[in-house]
Amino acid sequence: MDGNASLWQVAGAKISDVRYRAKCVVPFCNHSKGFEQQGVEWICGDHWRLVPRRVRQIKFKRFRQEKLANEKFRALYDAQGSRYTDEQFRAVKEAMDAATRAWERCKRQAIERAVGI
Repeated sequence: MDGNASLWQVAGAKISDVRYRAKCVVPFCNHSKGFEQQGVEWICGDHWRLVPRRVRQIKFKRFRQEKLANEKFRALYDAQGSRYTDEQFRAVKEAMDAATRAWERCKRQAIERAVGI
């Protein structure tokens, strides 16, 4: 057993239990949260409240639409024998792009409101 493995056993954790810390996307905010994977963007509660309610509603709507588009695509993909059409892929891509734009708008609003713009 190497040194690192014994540290994991002493701590009572498995390698799969490793969590990554993500800082709030607002500059100079020291809030952070643990996530299972790296590369997660997050807005802390203090700054999330600064995002206008309508913008948050649009963000949630776009993420729901993305999830439904992915589920529909997966069902069609499986039903068509692991094939898909350009139109089906385009619909999923548009939903993903809309969700990304909504998230970017939330981030921009949180940062602008935090610095008083």
